[in-house]
Amino acid sequence: MPCSTVDAVVAVPDPHTGVPLAFMDGAALTMLRTAAASAVATAATTR
Repeated sequence: MPCSTVDAVVAVPDPHTGVPLAFMDGAALTMLRTAAASAVATAATTR
């Protein structure tokens, strides 16, 4: 049985009006977050 995937879109609304300002790909954000978390962990362990 193949693994299922979950596609995501992140919407960023204006905090005052609620009008959407941006729609971003969830997979791209996850990759950036993972890279940032790895960089922070590496920097913390080298101190």
